[in-house]
Amino acid sequence: MRKIRGQRLEVRGQKKDKNSLFYVFCLLFSVFCFFAKTAPALAAEDVLKKTREELLQQNIKFRDQISDLERDMLKQKNYSEQLEKKAKDFFLKTKELELQTKNLNNLYKMVDSLNKQKAALKTENTKFSQEIDSLKENFRKENADICEKLGTAYVQAKLYDLAIDAYEKSLVYNSCNADVHYNLGLLYKKSEDNISKSIHHFKKYLSLKPKAKNREEVKYLINMLAAKGKLPVEIIF
Repeated sequence: MRKIRGQRLEVRGQKKDKNSLFYVFCLLFSVFCFFAKTAPALAAEDVLKKTREELLQQNIKFRDQISDLERDMLKQKNYSEQLEKKAKDFFLKTKELELQTKNLNNLYKMVDSLNKQKAALKTENTKFSQEIDSLKENFRKENADICEKLGTAYVQAKLYDLAIDAYEKSLVYNSCNADVHYNLGLLYKKSEDNISKSIHHFKKYLSLKPKAKNREEVKYLINMLAAKGKLPVEIIF
């Protein structure tokens, strides 16, 4: 009996050992199954977390890029507005320049017209001046001739003083009249007080008429008057 009891106890002990081993095996299997199920989930969570962080970084990066684009667009808008303003200013300045050019062209035309008028007036003034000079010359010659004729008339009337005045006035209008100088030389020769004047007019006569037919006669009169008036030698011709 004891032996049977011992065998039963041994069998129970073996069963308990087997049950313990089975329990441990089940526990290990459960743990394995748990980790087998949870490991992919944890790995996926890590991947998801990492992906989320990458997406977050990309989102931040995209936001920064968007901000940069917005700033660039704002700058572009400001630049476009500036260009538009410059274009408008340029258009206005171009119009103003066209107006100024038109006014300048009109001014040039006016100046050209004035220059032509000035040239025409200058030509007319030249002609007018020439006509005046011609009239003055004719007036001078006519007065000189009148005074010369008047002096000759006074000589014929033996009014020698009046003749001298008339001849002197004739020389005022024409100082190059050799015949008047000769006549004055003869008239002044009549007076001893006017010998130097007579010599002066005789010399003037010979200088204006160097080939006069009476040249030797006039030279003789000059030397005679110089000797008569006891004038210095340098005055004697």
